Amino acid sequence: MANIPEISSVRMSLAPKSTVHANGIEDLTVTRANAKQVLEFVEAVINSLGDYKPFLEARYIKKLQAWQIEERLGFGHSQTQTRIRKDCALFAQTMDMTAGTRLTAYKD
Repeated sequence: MANIPEISSVRMSLAPKSTVHANGIEDLTVTRANAKQVLEFVEAVINSLGDYKPFLEARYIKKLQAWQIEERLGFGHSQTQTRIRKDCALFAQTMDMTAGTRLTAYKD
């Protein structure tokens, strides 16, 4: 977790929109910058998971089907499903510890 950047400067919610049209471009720029920081943070969390990374990356970033993951990583169906569930739980736990989210509250 030492490689995970500090998220205190990143807002996990969207910035409030201005009612003045002239600030619309500024609002959009701020929103994009915040979204980029959040994505970089999530990527850093995934990268910190070590051996768990390939399953999360294949399933949720590359959008591969279970059979494609099984074929590429050399695991059986039940092993792959179990590993993905465990990886998601670890990701949620890591996010909770580093970003103050409450993702583990949604765990099965």
